[in-house]
Amino acid sequence: MISKIFNILKSIDIDAYYQECTNKTDDYVVYSIYQEKDIEVADNKSRATLYYITINYWYKKDNRLLADKYKEIKNVMKSNGYKFDGCIDLIGETHFGKNMDFKIKIWNEDSN
Repeated sequence: MISKIFNILKSIDIDAYYQECTNKTDDYVVYSIYQEKDIEVADNKSRATLYYITINYWYKKDNRLLADKYKEIKNVMKSNGYKFDGCIDLIGETHFGKNMDFKIKIWNEDSN
C-alpha cells in the first residue's frame, strides 16, 4: 500500500514522503496509513482490508500558485480507487497545507 500511494503521487510530479519529510521543497506531500482493519469477516476470517490514509500537502506560504494543487492530488487518488473522506487546512512555520483523508477497501488474495 505504501509504495502504491507513493507511485500515484509521483505520477503527478510531486515529492512524496512516507511519515516524515526529509527535504522540504516548495511543495511536497507527507502521507501515512492511520488505520487498517479487517472487514468482510466470516468464521473469524477476513476477506478484505480497509485502509485509512492521510495525505498532508504542503506548499510555501509565499507561493500561492501552488495552493490549489491539492485538488490534483484529490482527483488522482479518486481516479485510483480511493474514496475521499474530507480535508482541513494546515498552517506550518514556512508552509501552508491541506490535510486530506482517503479510504480504500482491498480484497485479500486468499478470499477469491
